[in-house]
Parts: sequence; structure tokens; C-alpha cells
Amino acid sequence: MPLPLAERVLASNLILEAKVTQTKSYWNADHTIIFTANTIAVSKVYKGLHLLPGNSFNIITLGGTVNDQSLKVEPELELASGDMGIFMLIEKDGRWVAESGPQGFIRLDKMDGSASDIFNHYPPFTIYSLIENLTQLKPTDINAGLTKIQMNVKRAAAT
Repeated sequence: MPLPLAERVLASNLILEAKVTQTKSYWNADHTIIFTANTIAVSKVYKGLHLLPGNSFNIITLGGTVNDQSLKVEPELELASGDMGIFMLIEKDGRWVAESGPQGFIRLDKMDGSASDIFNHYPPFTIYSLIENLTQLKPTDINAGLTKIQMNVKRAAAT
């Protein structure tokens, strides 16, 4: 069921813009479930700056592949190295996880600045002001160039 952005923002302890730099799946201690540690590099913090564990840290998701064994959990957030966007996180059992699973990530389009989650599409560059209005906070830059949108503007050649 889709949750409104306002609910997700309110429920999140830490909201940040970041890029996934690495993913690594592993078994739990009992060898009964596979988790994936998604390492993210932080660009900006929109909420919870005092909770930030570092400029780079892991978000844990359920599922993944270890050797020849795979576990797919639905619904669950699936990330890949290079993904960038807004992460809405909560701390659970000492681990950072996405608030509301896959709804806790808003993917940023590197080409046009638009954003989308599994239920919504946000026009170019509008997600930033929506998050700021909901948190009533200005973002804190950590490494702003990390997730900078590179728009390609082609001009017609002069004749």
C-alpha cells in the first residue's frame, strides 16, 4: 500500500541523499537468512544529522545471493552499486534499514533530475523542496558533488 511522502518523512530518523558504492550479501549467524549490506556514500543530510554514523555506512536489506544460493524477499528494497537517491532510514536492531522497505528510497535520475519511488514520479528537482518543506530543515552538505545531476544540454550548431 502506498504511503504518502509526509508519513515516510515523519517516520524516518535519518533522511539523506547518497550514492550506493558497494553491495555485499552474507548469511546471518544461524545460516537461515541472507542479508545485503549496501554501502552508501553520503552527499547531503535532510534530517537526523546528529544520528549520521559516518560519511559512508551500510544500509541492510533482506535477501541477496551468496555463492550459489539466492533469497528474494518481496516487498524489499533492492539496490545496486551506482544507485543514487534520497534514503529515508530508521535504525532497527542496531542496523540502518529503509523506512517502509522499498518506499524508503527515492531514486534520482542522473540525466534529468527527476525522481521516483515505487509508486510516484517527481518532476525534475522538485523532490528537494518537498523534503525540505516536510522536515522544515535545510540540508547539510557532506559531499555535495557526489550526487550532482549532470544535465547534457545540446545546442544546435550555428550556420
